[in-house]
Amino acid sequence: MRRLHPRMSDHEVSTLVARAGGNPLLIEELADADGDAASLQLAVLARCRELPEDQLEGLAMLVTAGRPLPTEHVPGLAGLVESGLVGADERVASVRHALIGEVLGQTVSQERRTRCHQRLATVLTHPGEVARHLLAAGRPGEAYAFAMRAVEEAHTPGERVPHLETAARCVDPAQGAEFRLQAVEAANEVDECDIAASLLEEVPDRPDLRFRIARARGIIAYFRGDSEGHRAAVEEEQRLARPGTEEEVLALSEASFVKLVLDGAYEEATPMAERAADLAQRIGAGRVAALKAVADTYYLSADPRWAEAYPAALEQARAEDDFAREWRIANNYISATETFGPHESSRRLAREMVERCRELRVLGLQRNFEFRELNLAGHAAQYDVVLAKAPALASLSSGMAVQFANDLLFTLACAQADVGDVEQGLETAEQILERDNERGRSNYHLLRSWAFLDDGRPDQVLIEEKAFREVDVDPARIALATPVFAWAAYETGAPHPDMAPDAPDYGMLAGACLETRAIASLRAEEHATAAAGFAEAAAAYDGLHQRAATRCRWAHGEALRLAGDPGAQAALEAAEDHARQLRMVAVVRRCQRSLRALGVRRSAGVSRSAGSPLTAREREVVLLAADGLTDKAIAARLGVAHRTVQTQVANARRKLGAENRRHLISLVTGAD
Repeated sequence: MRRLHPRMSDHEVSTLVARAGGNPLLIEELADADGDAASLQLAVLARCRELPEDQLEGLAMLVTAGRPLPTEHVPGLAGLVESGLVGADERVASVRHALIGEVLGQTVSQERRTRCHQRLATVLTHPGEVARHLLAAGRPGEAYAFAMRAVEEAHTPGERVPHLETAARCVDPAQGAEFRLQAVEAANEVDECDIAASLLEEVPDRPDLRFRIARARGIIAYFRGDSEGHRAAVEEEQRLARPGTEEEVLALSEASFVKLVLDGAYEEATPMAERAADLAQRIGAGRVAALKAVADTYYLSADPRWAEAYPAALEQARAEDDFAREWRIANNYISATETFGPHESSRRLAREMVERCRELRVLGLQRNFEFRELNLAGHAAQYDVVLAKAPALASLSSGMAVQFANDLLFTLACAQADVGDVEQGLETAEQILERDNERGRSNYHLLRSWAFLDDGRPDQVLIEEKAFREVDVDPARIALATPVFAWAAYETGAPHPDMAPDAPDYGMLAGACLETRAIASLRAEEHATAAAGFAEAAAAYDGLHQRAATRCRWAHGEALRLAGDPGAQAALEAAEDHARQLRMVAVVRRCQRSLRALGVRRSAGVSRSAGSPLTAREREVVLLAADGLTDKAIAARLGVAHRTVQTQVANARRKLGAENRRHLISLVTGAD
């Protein structure tokens, strides 16, 4: 695809190759269509329509099954293999690309699809699969019996939920409302929110079910990133909960979480959670939910008792075999240690939960905890780990909760931008908007702000700041973003954005508050005060948020330089060395500019070290420029667009901190 379409972005290439399933024939057709996915779809549709009857029947069987089938159950297999649409070995046959399923509906009649479902129900052996095909064939009574047999035979929550979904769809929503709601709750327990939401649509509005329906809606809204939907559902829970019952425990527990996360009302949230815990103890019900609520309020209120509360809640969840809350407690426990440290304990718990989810066959949650481990690597500036593993995990993000999928893309984009590939980071950020929710939009604008600040475009940061503040996000997130906006304001002369009065100042967020105040001191030309503030901020960030800690190391040296302190050069050189080891290109560039302002010349050897951020193509372009070639001549020599050469030169200048083209050439070649 890259050979045939060199001007396509990496994201476009990977997306279209995935749609073509790696089939070389279809990739070539896609290239001929100039990247038009609709043309590719038409090409596949034409191939399907040309198939003889037996091959069309075999293809319909494979697509209807949704998985490989034994070769003896696929009519016309030899011809399908020859056509390139199906692959087969001695035992099984499978469709070569996912696009077949998308276009089959335009070719295959409903009568044929029903016949395929009926035939599959007779040749497949797993009761869950049989149930699914019987239901699709219009035989719900028989499907229900097979689905319930599959539920009984399932050994884990992850296996059980899809069979419960099939069984729930077999019963009349009015007559089977209780059963359908049980299926919704089971899906929510393992974070299968799409299944839960779909089933919930047809649950009738019955007074005896309203509390549970509201609670299910709240869980779905939260994990879809719908803050207002979450708030409304929890308010409905509080209105409907019967006093003195487990319902009141659950309503108080979840209302305390809303007070914390959406309102930042820490003083109101903690007593509410503690009331839930007292009530749970008295009535002997809802104890795990209440213990989780107490631990959450302690964590988000920076009360050190969280370090004891989370293990107690986790132990109780496991004692009661309450996996639905076990994984949520573990997830928030990881967040707490992510904020306060130590991160190694967070990574151990994340790895433990990955194995736990694998054992229970809850793939979506397994990926979520794999992401949490990668996110911690990102905080530690372990970019090699993030860049090696995050793209593959992102390609599987359809099985993750929306908020985790968005956060994964955010972590990947940050790593790409930090190592100097700003454009790739911005391109990755665009994928976040494909899932429309508040947290995603917050991630998008914060990532762009970071990238533009690092790329020397502070004016653009101020535009992103306005968009970021229009999104309803929690105070902790705003606090973490404020230093970025403060730096942009400092560099452009815009008003300084003070930290919000309700901003939390614990853990890594303490670093954000300290850094923002130090920037204000820098603006006031109180350089010695600023230097001390940046040193304090770096210490607060250290071990928790390495990218910000490294930025503050540079800022400490820069403030010393402005104060005329003789220790400035040593501080800046130490910050540069640290940033270079972490491959943080933007901070290296800032350190080099500050050192040049001190009159310290940076040797070409430093810029050409093993840690040099230039790609092979960028270096090649600069060396050709050193030979005296113009950008147009370089483009003709390399067979690329003129604009591509300009971009390569601009990227190289930003990465090496070159003031102009001549300076760039001297840094790369070592010429004076």
